[in-house]
Amino acid sequence: MNIKQLRLVYSIHLFLNYLPLGIYFPISTLFLLEKGYSLGWIGTAMSIFSITIFLFELPTGGFADKYGRINIYRISRVIYIFSLLILLFFNTLFSLFFSMFLYGVARALSSGTMEAWFVDMHDTVDSKINLSKSMSIVAGVAPAALGISTLLGGFIPDLKIKMNFFNLQGSYNFNIVIAISAVLIHLILNIIFFKETKRQSHKETINEYCKNIVSFLNQSNSLKYLIAISFCLGIGLNSIESFWQPKVQELAPNSPTFVLGVLASCYFFAATVGSLFSNILTNYLGEKKTLFLMKLFHGITLIALSYSASLVGFSIGFVTIFIFHGALNGPHQTLLHNCIPNQYRSSFLSVDSLSLQLGGGLSALILGWVAQYNSISLVWKLAGVFIIISAFLYLPIKQSKGESCESSI
Repeated sequence: MNIKQLRLVYSIHLFLNYLPLGIYFPISTLFLLEKGYSLGWIGTAMSIFSITIFLFELPTGGFADKYGRINIYRISRVIYIFSLLILLFFNTLFSLFFSMFLYGVARALSSGTMEAWFVDMHDTVDSKINLSKSMSIVAGVAPAALGISTLLGGFIPDLKIKMNFFNLQGSYNFNIVIAISAVLIHLILNIIFFKETKRQSHKETINEYCKNIVSFLNQSNSLKYLIAISFCLGIGLNSIESFWQPKVQELAPNSPTFVLGVLASCYFFAATVGSLFSNILTNYLGEKKTLFLMKLFHGITLIALSYSASLVGFSIGFVTIFIFHGALNGPHQTLLHNCIPNQYRSSFLSVDSLSLQLGGGLSALILGWVAQYNSISLVWKLAGVFIIISAFLYLPIKQSKGESCESSI
């Protein structure tokens, strides 16, 4: 396998991985509102999802490093299917919370598994090829997949497909059925076409393994800054993902569901456009300056979005935010991978994801009630401030392009 083939295989995996999420994403909050849950309870459920990831992220990252990244990823897909089934067929607060708990476990298990596999395979195939270029190329696949699938996800409810079996009468149930089917198909294809690679032997116990992770983190200031940035990003992303759909309905109450699909699709295609320009920006400005400026503009635009008074103005701001966000992904992930050793790659990707989800969880828990008792606009102002603060954390990172981080075990 050469580098181009590796990028293609991993890109196909990414596309199939994000397809079910995109089908559910444009109607996620509306689906739960239709079931009778308030914005406050939806925010609480999302905080359970994030707290679950917080509790399971680091241990499960260690499992992937020790027992096989592809194997752990497959287990995560099975749990993901069960979480969607519970969400579809049951309609109580307990079922909502339990579904979010299982979804959190699935996310924790899958976090960093296939990305770690890709980076290790990249080094095995040809370590001389710039990882930053490959990361920027594949970074555009996930938002493209989400763009296509969210367009489909927003269109499905307008088809008004009747689901009379099992008393499934909601407007958005068919989205969940298609999402479950997509996860199942991806799992089957993964079993057929992906083989576990030879793993480096670990003699540590899980406790010793986790202590080594913490020890390495304590020694690397650059890694601490990157993880703190992910925490603030979690706050910003959750504030948008949880409340953009109700905001659209507030601005255009008579708009068809298809509008949500178009906007969600533009959201992800904008991220793809941003990722395509990331190499140009980093070559011209340098990695740290690019990351600083894009993150700064990201936060400023989110605050500006809070003042939108029309669907057109909202749409422009919404898309602009994710162009900036897309431009950040490749360079940020390259910095992160350069800071971590191969044998702990899944674990540190899990730590980074843990920080992202913790920020999202706190955002969901607190800002959900802020939205209910004050306004969505205030939520976005507060989140924008966190994003702007996080931009300045890129500046003290002591790493230039091609250099490694300061610490080692």
